[in-house]
Amino acid sequence: MKYNWIGLDYGGDKSGTTAIAYEEAGRISFAQATKNESADSWIEFWLHLHDFPQVFIDAPLSIPGGFYGIRGDYMFRKADREVKAMSPMFLGGMTARAVQLKQKLEAQGWMLFETYPAQLERELFGSSTPKKEAIHEDRLSHFCRKVHLDIDLPQNRHQYDALCAWVSGWRQRSGEGKQFGRADEGLIYV
Repeated sequence: MKYNWIGLDYGGDKSGTTAIAYEEAGRISFAQATKNESADSWIEFWLHLHDFPQVFIDAPLSIPGGFYGIRGDYMFRKADREVKAMSPMFLGGMTARAVQLKQKLEAQGWMLFETYPAQLERELFGSSTPKKEAIHEDRLSHFCRKVHLDIDLPQNRHQYDALCAWVSGWRQRSGEGKQFGRADEGLIYV
């Protein structure tokens, strides 16, 4: 299997919290934006340097359908309700940046897929890791066994969430993945 995607945990623009998980030479490694650097510029630069045409990103890539004529909600998408995610509207600026990044990258040939690490953990382990808790070592071991790759130790929660986004991509490619939501409003891939 060719691992031609990355997992991306999308953080604040200049916070240094945006992280990428990618496979290289049989190992999943991490890259992370630096504080005071534009995360969006860094992502685009990084993608231009590497050959990964697909991006599985932990960020809302659309807004609720009520805003564009789909009968229903103005606060939550169907996918948000199904995975119990925060509203893209609550995330405001991050959602706007992510939607803009998606449009820009897709115009250049990349494919973006929205993921949700908390739902991946619930699917695989029955519960998600609270943001303030340390990452369970047994979860990293499970990922190694599942994808048959060595994994660098994530240095922080952002790298771990990027790894979860990468594993969501692996699940889609291996036929184990699930999709939540509706295609005309926005899907979450887990």
